Amino acid sequence: MPVRVTTLKELAAQLDLSITTVSRALAGHQQIALKTRQRVTEAARQAGYVPN
Repeated sequence: MPVRVTTLKELAAQLDLSITTVSRALAGHQQIALKTRQRVTEAARQAGYVPN
């Protein structure tokens, strides 16, 4: 059985953020608020998100 992969789109929907915001937050862009970056990073960790 194939392993389920979490996508940026799924993370964005879960967090009620845009895909662009999630992508930038994971990349550490300073234009994304620290609190948002931390929230995205924690959600990605919990979901087992692995960048492609």
